[in-house]
Amino acid sequence: MSVAEVADAIPASPAPPPVGAPFGTALTRLAAPAMSIAILAAAMFELHAMDWHAVLAMVPANPLFWLVFVAFYCTPIVAEWAIYHRIWGIPRAAIVAMARKTVSNDLLFGYVGETYLYSWARRAGKTPGIAFGSVKDVALLSAAVGNSATILVAVFTAPLLGRLHIAMPHWAIGLAVVAVAAPPMVAILGRKSVFHLPGTLLREITAIHIVRSTSGIVLTALMWHLALPEIAMSWWVAFSALKLVLSRLPFVSNKDLVFAGATALLFGHHGNIATLMAMMASLSVAAHIVTGLAASTSGLIEAAAARLRRVGASRDTLVA
Repeated sequence: MSVAEVADAIPASPAPPPVGAPFGTALTRLAAPAMSIAILAAAMFELHAMDWHAVLAMVPANPLFWLVFVAFYCTPIVAEWAIYHRIWGIPRAAIVAMARKTVSNDLLFGYVGETYLYSWARRAGKTPGIAFGSVKDVALLSAAVGNSATILVAVFTAPLLGRLHIAMPHWAIGLAVVAVAAPPMVAILGRKSVFHLPGTLLREITAIHIVRSTSGIVLTALMWHLALPEIAMSWWVAFSALKLVLSRLPFVSNKDLVFAGATALLFGHHGNIATLMAMMASLSVAAHIVTGLAASTSGLIEAAAARLRRVGASRDTLVA
């Protein structure tokens, strides 16, 4: 399906009123540079707080670990690019924008990346209806696939979860199940009224999200296995799946304590597990810092170049 067919399939938004148009254009123009500055500030803050010597001391010397880590870190970014390349036909250079989206969601707060992506799409010439509808559909499908994976994993890890003795009343468990199951049910039952993208494209996006979720579990387990090879890969896969379930369950207080209990249940009191988890968390933050600095600097340079082009065009118009 071509980009033109996608554009025809998405209902066009009504034209904005003339009075608000300059404000909307200015807001869209300023959103991306503001996001780049916010990412840069967050990266600098994390850079100041990071104990680089401690992080590097914990990292395994095995070069295969680094290859797997790069694949793990780049998978969400590449998946986002593949999705929007399929929707909008974006070039390879747009992967920088996808990196900004991913980093802003992790370094700042959730869904700020989607806001940035909407403003980026508007600056790239997409109409409000196409930009908002596409970003919304991708976000809903991501939540639906992620929560569906959580439900499936929870079924297989139910015996382990039962042995953790999570202190939750039955009504809270029911609410947690409803909260996790809601996005997939909305995606299935309300797909005709909720989604704007064509069905064929929605299925392709869903497939990409499934590959992304599965790859995340497997690559995470493989990294842990390379760091602590004395623990079998199968145990790491179970641990990675259990971690996914605990991270997505709402209404569960003290998730860190529950996660620590899961660690002790699966591996006993293995002294290196806590060190490994700390190393992986620090390494992820370090990767976000490097990516955030590079992506935000690139974004500010792009904004400055665009500003210079607009000034030059205005001067040419005045001269003419």
